[in-house]
Amino acid sequence: MKIVLIHGRAQGGRSSQQILEQWVPGLKAGMHAAGLMLDPSIPIVAPFYGDVLDSMSEQAIRFRPEVVTRGTPPSGDVDEVTAAMIEQMAIRAGLDIDQVLDGENVSVVERGPERWGWVQALARRLEAKYPWLARTVIGKVTSDVKSYIDFPHIQDAVHDIVVPALRDGPTVIVSHSLGTVIAYWSLVEHVPNADVPLLITAGSPLGLNTIKKRLPQPLRMPHGVQRWLNVTDQEDIVALHARLDQDTFIPGIENVDDVENGDDPHAIERYLSDPRVARAIHAAL
Repeated sequence: MKIVLIHGRAQGGRSSQQILEQWVPGLKAGMHAAGLMLDPSIPIVAPFYGDVLDSMSEQAIRFRPEVVTRGTPPSGDVDEVTAAMIEQMAIRAGLDIDQVLDGENVSVVERGPERWGWVQALARRLEAKYPWLARTVIGKVTSDVKSYIDFPHIQDAVHDIVVPALRDGPTVIVSHSLGTVIAYWSLVEHVPNADVPLLITAGSPLGLNTIKKRLPQPLRMPHGVQRWLNVTDQEDIVALHARLDQDTFIPGIENVDDVENGDDPHAIERYLSDPRVARAIHAAL
């Protein structure tokens, strides 16, 4: 038995050890809150793909965070993934999109489906409402997700790092943000016979239609997954949908959608400190 931690976006320049140093204290805090203890003999591994994703994305993707932060329109059409993610973030944030665009003085022309004006306006308003969600973060979230789901050679490079950790014996998988997409894709396409007593997805964007249609089809519960628990803070708009269920993804996923992560709603260490998450991991182990 082992625990595999699959990190999310914007981790370039870090290391597997730094991921462990960030995540494990959160997991131990959750165990403590639940009156449990994490068995120190259980291996915990964190396959690190952050640098590979960063370097390959820089070469492959046209959209950059500065498109949002500096308002520099890219050439060509609006990128579907970026626009859809920012629009869904705005919906999750409870913004009235028409009212936002009026308030931002976005012209009728700029509101066209192939123009960047409305995307940038929504990003500005999101940053104003959620100080933790800086526009640089918005740009990085969308660019990393787009890189992974749109470019097969980037998928292959990421899977080469992550998939080996999912083989060889029972594995509890804890995934976060983009890591939830990577965990799902790896399990359904590359490790169909993996033995996974528990899959945890935290702050997941899997429910977005533009992501779902790029995943291996048909969407399905990975064969080796015995239990799938999805956890969301209602303020974590990066998650895009509060729940993963038959309406937003597939049936059979358990959801805890009332996690309270305080002033950093997307933080993985805060998700892990929730005693319900800890209990699920402890039971699977």
